[in-house]
Amino acid sequence: MIRRLSQLALALVLTGCAENAVLEVELTLPAQPATGAPLFAYVQARSADVVSFDEAWAGTDAIDGRALETAVSMLPFSVVAGGASFTRQLGVRIRFCASRDCTGLGDDRAPEVRYRIQRAFYQGHRTRVALVIDAVPAPPPPIGAPITDIDKCDVEGCTTGTTSTYCFMNGHHFCED
Repeated sequence: MIRRLSQLALALVLTGCAENAVLEVELTLPAQPATGAPLFAYVQARSADVVSFDEAWAGTDAIDGRALETAVSMLPFSVVAGGASFTRQLGVRIRFCASRDCTGLGDDRAPEVRYRIQRAFYQGHRTRVALVIDAVPAPPPPIGAPITDIDKCDVEGCTTGTTSTYCFMNGHHFCED
């Protein structure tokens, strides 16, 4: 489930309460560019054994596009997973489109930012990640766009206080049983 906090809920994979896991995402969006048509940030998330960005993501859950503001803004949302999704990678794709749902003329070539999280979910736990987009990327075709990989040890969760990593020295995440 992707959820814009208290505004939108969509199901990625949803199971019983203790049977799921939640990733809280704090997405920092760039300001609307000074020139050009207004843009919307269209966010999709997809869980897979190996996330591929160069294939169609039709049918994935998404947050309706949010208009970029004149200043940097925050878009918090949640992704809920269950079952096999716990150990899979999570891909997050943010497209910058002319239309709210990314189906307008030219939106098939919209610039995008891609994140691939090695492991985001741990059964019965909440984790957190902050994603920051400094500027709308140049508009080349999205095939071959760079991917920012996020290691499981950079996904916050299952500890309090300040730490430089969320994994033990043996490489296991604090949330792993």
